[in-house]
Amino acid sequence: MGLLKPSIWPCCLQTGDRASKNTCAVGVVGNEGTETGDDPMNKSLAVAVLTCLSAGLGGCNSLVGLLRPSETTIVLANDSDFDVDVVLFYGDDQNILELLLTEIGEEMRLTIGAGEQITFSRDCDDLQAIIIDDADLLVIGQLGPEVKTDVLRDGNEFGCGDTITFTFEHSDAIFDFSITVNIE
Repeated sequence: MGLLKPSIWPCCLQTGDRASKNTCAVGVVGNEGTETGDDPMNKSLAVAVLTCLSAGLGGCNSLVGLLRPSETTIVLANDSDFDVDVVLFYGDDQNILELLLTEIGEEMRLTIGAGEQITFSRDCDDLQAIIIDDADLLVIGQLGPEVKTDVLRDGNEFGCGDTITFTFEHSDAIFDFSITVNIE
């Protein structure tokens, strides 16, 4: 066996009893193709080298994405017995007035089927404020009650990486239609 020429490779450990665990690790592979990543020192070295390379190639900003999330997720959940038409606006200024947000913000028009949900994510810089400006419960054709929310703002009501869930629901009286907001 000659000298080992270590290369850093992410590899899935699929040999022996590890195949059932289906775990992945960063290891050091020798020139004979033998996996030497079981040694904790090799794993620590590999992680340190990858971290340094990432910082060197992309600067400090490349590590920020690894350390904190860069997107906020929105879930629109229809817990009602009818379809819901939703008009929402979001914008990149957390201090924007509601009137301006609904005039110049990014607009989305969606119909959510009864019992369904829609999920989407936006970059944290793009989603600094959000409002459900109009949600219509479609009881008979296009007729039914409507509701809206207040503006939710990054730094006040939610933060980067949060999941904001808007749940549309009604009571047995149907016309008692509401939106519940949950932030995780």
